[in-house]
Amino acid sequence: MSLPRRMTGLTYAVLLVSVMLNAFCLSFLGIRYVQNRAPICIDHRVTINGLIASLPRADQAKFAAVLKEEKPQYLKQLMTIGVRRAALDQAVQSASFSPELVQQEFKSWQNAWNDFISVFGFTLIDATARISPEGRRALIQAFPNHPHCN
Repeated sequence: MSLPRRMTGLTYAVLLVSVMLNAFCLSFLGIRYVQNRAPICIDHRVTINGLIASLPRADQAKFAAVLKEEKPQYLKQLMTIGVRRAALDQAVQSASFSPELVQQEFKSWQNAWNDFISVFGFTLIDATARISPEGRRALIQAFPNHPHCN
């Protein structure tokens, strides 16, 4: 399929980014549907510090200690996400736009995210394992289970 000659590089880049964002949103919504939960909105109030604060006092130090202890592992992965995202942004904004390069950088960014989640997910599981049943209930209640968008 060839593109009409009127389509400029910028138009092609915007179209590509739009398709990528739509694919991400559809996959996110599909996952939420499979989990049988209502679609969520990103709630700026849900942070690691907010989660720790939601725990009973006896569990706060235990949970925070695991996050602090394992921070070198997940911080490295988190920094890698930033580096990969910057490379993706640069490829998308390049004057000589290359779909192949954008695809390569997107895959690198996606792999960095997957690596982070793999490491940080185990950190969260470890931290959750060290707290009381009341603390685990408090963690679940700290996450919004329905949209909180304003």
